[in-house]
Amino acid sequence: MFFATVMLVTGCVPMREPEVASSTESRVRTGRPTLTLDQLRNASYTGIYDASVTLTNGKYEGPPFQSGGASRPRVVFVDRLVARGDLDGDAIDEAVVLLAESSGASGTRNYLAVVAVRDGRPVNIATQLLGDRVQLRSLRIEDGRLVVDTVTHGPTEALCCPTQKVRRTFMLDGNQLSEVRREEMGMISVADLQGVTWVLEEIHFDDPVNLEPAITFRIDKGQIVGSAGCNSYFAAYSSDGPGQLKVSAPGATRKACAAAIMEQETRYLKALQAVTSYSFLAGRLALTYRQDGSLRTLLLAPRMP
Repeated sequence: MFFATVMLVTGCVPMREPEVASSTESRVRTGRPTLTLDQLRNASYTGIYDASVTLTNGKYEGPPFQSGGASRPRVVFVDRLVARGDLDGDAIDEAVVLLAESSGASGTRNYLAVVAVRDGRPVNIATQLLGDRVQLRSLRIEDGRLVVDTVTHGPTEALCCPTQKVRRTFMLDGNQLSEVRREEMGMISVADLQGVTWVLEEIHFDDPVNLEPAITFRIDKGQIVGSAGCNSYFAAYSSDGPGQLKVSAPGATRKACAAAIMEQETRYLKALQAVTSYSFLAGRLALTYRQDGSLRTLLLAPRMP
């Protein structure tokens, strides 16, 4: 699936619970009109190609570059990461959304698009390219400015595997986002995962888990702890470098729950001890593990306050 290849990640150091939550929900403030997720998923966007593109249910797919060919322009709306706040000082919230563009090659270019309310309709007023395969860890609006925590590539790093934490701050200047600050924050490490409780959403791409009871992951006092759904668990871990993570066989309590909960718990704990690396995907933690000779990915979202 196209979305599964889009490595869009977010970051700060160390990562903390977001001060301004990014959300797929429409957060209505008293007296302030707001755009729904459905409106954003079906809006028109500029600044990606020469002509604007209109999404349908969060996707745009253009004609093939060559007749009968498989390569074609594609744009996907990443609905798990939407920041809302007032960027232009008019007391009306704008929405900042994440768009992933691919033209059939291995690269994926990530864009931020600012969408304003105009007569109750969404209007894309600014679009900013973040880069090719830049991971996005967090996206938020603070004090009228857009703060974006990314993991990007060092001068000699392959595009597949960025390790450099960069915080970029933008302000809305007319119809463009102007970068007003850029902070180099060193290389990613397991320490960046600390202080956050992560909740499992998918055992692999398009393979969601039941969210209740929640399966959680947290690094605390030098070990991984959490709930596997029924039982509490703990596990030792090690890291050989940026993005690398090895997890020892977990220990757990011995409660019995309903069969479906126990089956999901067993799948998670088996996957957890096969984890080999971590990255960030559109605000979520992605733990890559090996199963039956292939690589799969646990996707976890930060638990909001």
